[in-house]
Amino acid sequence: MKISKKSNVVLIIMALIVMLFMMSGCGKDDKKENESAQSDYKTPISNYFEGMEKANAETYKNAYVKFVADDIRIDEDDMEDMKESFEDEYGKNIKISYEIKDKEKIESDDLKVVEEYVEEKYDEKVEISDGYELDIKATIKGEDDSETAQDTMYVYKVDGEWGIISESLSPKTAKNYLKK
Repeated sequence: MKISKKSNVVLIIMALIVMLFMMSGCGKDDKKENESAQSDYKTPISNYFEGMEKANAETYKNAYVKFVADDIRIDEDDMEDMKESFEDEYGKNIKISYEIKDKEKIESDDLKVVEEYVEEKYDEKVEISDGYELDIKATIKGEDDSETAQDTMYVYKVDGEWGIISESLSPKTAKNYLKK
């Protein structure tokens, strides 16, 4: 069987397309898994602001570690009240956006201090394996007005799950509490 030059070119192009397709797909899942593992610390922050924007108590509570979320006494009515307050201030169609401007890894010695704080304050024995200090710029917009603020929040990986213990719980705050 004789193959023409035109057929060879088509076969080569098809082979290149298949190779490119395979190469682009090969590392894709690994890359997604790595990005997912690295970005899990963002999930509590996303839940925090999404819960406020949508006035959804469950989403808001999901920002926190379980033992804190279980103690948060907030329901849909409370969230609606908060949303109405935002609407009074900024107008209808509230949108809350945020950007993590900077992150700093919390050292393991400081994580141990936060573990001690949790045990003392919440009577919970936990393992905190990771944590970040996050500089966050948040904007709330309505039809009438908007406001942007920058603040620091802390997220911790507690017993394998990322969450907020308290938005402002820094290792320094934990140390000061334990000195009392």
